[in-house]
Amino acid sequence: MVDERNPAPEADAAAIRTVKVGCPDGLHLRPITLVTQKAAAFNCAVTVTKGSTTADAKAMIQLLTLAAACGDEVTVAAEGPDARQAVDEIAALIAMNMPE
Repeated sequence: MVDERNPAPEADAAAIRTVKVGCPDGLHLRPITLVTQKAAAFNCAVTVTKGSTTADAKAMIQLLTLAAACGDEVTVAAEGPDARQAVDEIAALIAMNMPE
């Protein structure tokens, strides 16, 4: 019997977006710090992929290993209850032309 007051949770939502790195110096420590801080605020798993390398968006060292330069395409993906918002906000950060 299903308890209508506590319905079963919906399946995890998923979202994905490809974006070009906008920072002139690529994804270096400053923009990566902003990405990891933003990713940590979400209740979902978030990854960033460049080529065949995938990094946890909540792990600074993993993001640094992507060596993403300005103009490189990366894919931001998330799975969880707030996946779409996480992908939207993190993709916007990566695409942003941040002042140095």
